[in-house]
Amino acid sequence: MLILKVILIILAVILVLFLLSFFIKMKYNFYSHITDSSLDIDSKITFLFRIIKIKFIRKDNKLNLGIYLFGKKLKFKKKSNKKKQKEKKKSKRKIKWVNILSNIIQYFKEIINILKPKVFKVEGVYGFYDPSLTGITTGIIPILKSVLPLSNVNLQPVFEEEALDIEVEVTGYIIPMVMIVDTLKFILNKEVRKVIFKKD
Repeated sequence: MLILKVILIILAVILVLFLLSFFIKMKYNFYSHITDSSLDIDSKITFLFRIIKIKFIRKDNKLNLGIYLFGKKLKFKKKSNKKKQKEKKKSKRKIKWVNILSNIIQYFKEIINILKPKVFKVEGVYGFYDPSLTGITTGIIPILKSVLPLSNVNLQPVFEEEALDIEVEVTGYIIPMVMIVDTLKFILNKEVRKVIFKKD
């Protein structure tokens, strides 16, 4: 009976710590290298006085998610998946992102304001299939710089062809619950839903 009480107390403490983690500051580190053919990510979140650490790494199309408790990686059983992978067909449909551009800008302004990163570095080149989208993106960059005056943003547009080679580095602190609320507000917006959940 005593053992059961101890287990219940431990579970209650874990639950309280988990709930608190949504309302206390978390330190995050994020690095990404984006190209036409690949997306590499190296990110880390630490919270509860560095007791818990979460690492997410994507390299060469391989994902690696690690959860660490007191510096030790937690091990989970992997389920074998023998299902055949279906080839993904590239969709050539044009999505009207311009319709939700104002929503996207507002969302990122709010998120950046919440993140308030100590380090915000973006460098590289970009060019889309539609030169007008490249032009619109070029107009957004100064807004980003005004929101983060200490940021280091050096992006060069390419109008003649499609090009994408960007490095992003972000470090700072965040309160998860605030970001979750703003993200839900963005996703639940009527115009945004039409684009995000549009069927092929």
